[in-house]
Amino acid sequence: MELDSAIGDDDSEEAADLFQVIGSQLRLLRERAGLTQRKLGDRLGYSEDLIRSLERGRRTPQPEFLDAADDLLAAGGLLRAAKEEVARAKARAR
Repeated sequence: MELDSAIGDDDSEEAADLFQVIGSQLRLLRERAGLTQRKLGDRLGYSEDLIRSLERGRRTPQPEFLDAADDLLAAGGLLRAAKEEVARAKARAR
C-alpha cells in the first residue's frame, strides 16, 4: 500500500508541475499581447481570479480555455498542444 500512495503522490506532483509550466507560458503570452489578467479574462469570458489561478498553476486548465487562449494570444498551438498532457496528468493523478 505504501508504494501505491507514493506513486500517486509522484503523479500529483507531476501534474502540479505541468500546470505551473502551462501557467508560466500563459502569463508570458498574455504579457506579450499587452493584456492584463482582467482584460484576458474579459475577452475569453473568464474571471480575472481564474486567469490568476491558472497562471500560478493552482487550477487545471480546461481544453476549451486552452483552445480559446491559444487563438486569442496567437500562441501558434503552444497552449492547444498541452491539452493531451493535461488529460494524461489528470488521469494519472486520480
